[in-house]
Amino acid sequence: VLYLVTPKFDQTTNQVRMMRVPLAGGPPQLVLKADGLNNHQCSVLPANVCIFSSIQEGEIRFFRFDPLTGESNELPQLKRRETDYYSFNWSLSPDGTTLATSRKSMPNSDAAIRLISIADSSEILLPVPGWPFLNSLDWAADGKSIWVSASTTQDGSSLLNVPLNGRVRTIIGDQKMRVGWAIQSSDGKKLAIW
Repeated sequence: VLYLVTPKFDQTTNQVRMMRVPLAGGPPQLVLKADGLNNHQCSVLPANVCIFSSIQEGEIRFFRFDPLTGESNELPQLKRRETDYYSFNWSLSPDGTTLATSRKSMPNSDAAIRLISIADSSEILLPVPGWPFLNSLDWAADGKSIWVSASTTQDGSSLLNVPLNGRVRTIIGDQKMRVGWAIQSSDGKKLAIW
């Protein structure tokens, strides 16, 4: 299991430690340290891709890393200008080839999911009509759709499933509830929702 240890709010450092602990038990081990490290994800086997992001000084930078050695190298083709840390979200496809990114939009415009190829940084926009605010996104286990927490106002949110063909489906649509994210089990039969 990989997890992040962030500094306390009153500390002056922004260095985050990525740790790992074996599922069989044992002491935690340091994988790597990075300033502004804010997210990490790995592909599923047989792909072998792990990526973390770091936000510093208005930029979000992406790094490929080895979860055993901690060795990392930047993927400069994926760097983005980002000023709103809390509204930017990304998810790595199960096969490790594509980053899906989102950002909250403006109230009178529809948001979109940006699919970015890790190999050549080519992009495809996947519109999400009728939904100006995308709060979070996570790939489905089969890599054919994306689970999205979205809203039409700042209050409440709905859970959407957005297939790569663009036909948006509302799965849970209750504006009195907040859906943080939805992560599908590897067999695709269950969905963990926050």
